Amino acid sequence: SPTFPETRTAADGSLIFPGINPWTSGLTAQLSENLFDNGLSIDRYKIANLREEQATVQALDNRDQVFLEIGQRFYQYSLDRKLLALQEDQFGILKKQFGIVSEGYQQGLRTRKDYLRFRSELNRFEIEYLRAKNTLQVSRQELLRLVGAPADSTASGLDFALDEKEPKLEKLAPLNLENHRQFKITSLNTAAQAIETRIVRRRRWPELSLTLGATYSANDYINGAFGFTEGDTLNWNAGLVLTYNILDWGIRARDAESAALTESITGNARTEQLLRTGEEITRLRLDYDQLAENFRLNRELLDLENTNLAAITRDYRQGQVQYLDYITSLRDLASARSQYYSTLYDLKKSQLTYRFHQGTLYEAIFD
Repeated sequence: SPTFPETRTAADGSLIFPGINPWTSGLTAQLSENLFDNGLSIDRYKIANLREEQATVQALDNRDQVFLEIGQRFYQYSLDRKLLALQEDQFGILKKQFGIVSEGYQQGLRTRKDYLRFRSELNRFEIEYLRAKNTLQVSRQELLRLVGAPADSTASGLDFALDEKEPKLEKLAPLNLENHRQFKITSLNTAAQAIETRIVRRRRWPELSLTLGATYSANDYINGAFGFTEGDTLNWNAGLVLTYNILDWGIRARDAESAALTESITGNARTEQLLRTGEEITRLRLDYDQLAENFRLNRELLDLENTNLAAITRDYRQGQVQYLDYITSLRDLASARSQYYSTLYDLKKSQLTYRFHQGTLYEAIFD
């Protein structure tokens, strides 16, 4: 603290042989205080407090940035894993149906045209399945990297549990930009930089300092001829110093101008950053509302496609519809499932990002 005086204490003792009084000793205590220095110590103390608070808020923001990146990657991994499972299901169904068609073709119950079309469709599904499998592996490796797992975690069996719960379609709470961590960081940095600029400008003017000091000393306090307090001395001093640099070739003026320009430039950059943050939050709210509506519609579409496939499958087995209708229904269901889960995890990502901007991401994850 700039208000605490500076103290120094020193003591020494030695034993000398021979002699009547072999002991020599000394004790010195000094106390000094800079009572006034044009407010420089106070300003530096304020800057230190502002920088400390800024570092604390920045550390929290960096921590949540890491959790946000991990959370979004985890949801992407969950989506890729779910899409692969859908591809496996569709590929298995189509492979089974191809076996039936192939057997019917060999028995003369199916035409060569039916066999070739089913074969080509099976190949398309297999290509999509392999692509989804590769996408999942890449997504998993990226997630392992973010959580700090070793590169060989795939072989060790490390895995992640899926989060398939539907999110609550709740309205996002209004977010005041002044409560955003970036705004707090910017405000603290602006306040600290304003004080630093003021210090630089103040160097152009006379500097006045007032110091006060006191020194206490005691000699031969160990087995001396006098008592401890009989040979001690107390001195004090005060100093008033006025300093003014008459000629510095314009160095201080240029320093003050440079500090003012730096403050202005960084201030404009911070304002631009805050505008981008506000724009991002506004866009995030609009995207969230659209995602919530899309999720509701995709959920209804998925129910309809499940019902439709059940009816088409029944009619196909009874020979009432062609294989093309059945394959089309399979693809429609796969597309509906893919859209449903894509919207589901996009909605989760959006909620996660909004909690980050609220500053409640860490609590939301661990509560």
